[in-house]
Amino acid sequence: MHADCLAQYNGLFAAGAKHVACWSHARRKFLGAGDPGAKAVERINRLYHIEHTLPAPDSPEHIVARRATRQARALPILNDLKAWLDAALGTALPKSALGAAIRYVANHWAAFVRYTEDGRLSIDNNLSERTLRLIAVGRSNWKFVGSAKAGAHAAVHFSVVGTCRHLGLDATAYLREVLPALHALGEKPTADQLAPLLPDVWAKRQQSRLLVA
Repeated sequence: MHADCLAQYNGLFAAGAKHVACWSHARRKFLGAGDPGAKAVERINRLYHIEHTLPAPDSPEHIVARRATRQARALPILNDLKAWLDAALGTALPKSALGAAIRYVANHWAAFVRYTEDGRLSIDNNLSERTLRLIAVGRSNWKFVGSAKAGAHAAVHFSVVGTCRHLGLDATAYLREVLPALHALGEKPTADQLAPLLPDVWAKRQQSRLLVA
């Protein structure tokens, strides 16, 4: 699970979810420390430079290539950064901005390195944060969803629409076709019945129709 290091997620990690920490959050903390955090920022920027050279994780070959490149180029930078963190931790004031930034990363080091282990993973969770920002901005207009149950339903709707946006799909066209099909499945559809209605599967079906036409 891509996320920052808030304690609210600890229950998920205790239940077995693997934490993939966000280097964007870490970089902001070192930027906030000013000049003392500059060496960490420089190393994190080098990690991002590597990411900019990688292909998208849209095929098995690209996923393998992303992992191989990170293992070869990012891990040495991470090891160097870890050595700097360990050394700086002994001199940084515990309550200083630098001390807080160092502990933030050092205390969750395994989660910060985990993105190098799988080419499907990302170096940060900026995509989800950008998607959620649309909801956060809208809250000032919507104010309330009505009830806890309505909130859960809204979360599902936001997830579906957010997935459509991420895939570049017309969410209105998708929902216009899928909602009646979903209703026809009844109250307890199986996973096999739902699978053809997922946005990515629907998109492939639309592409096939265009090719046939």
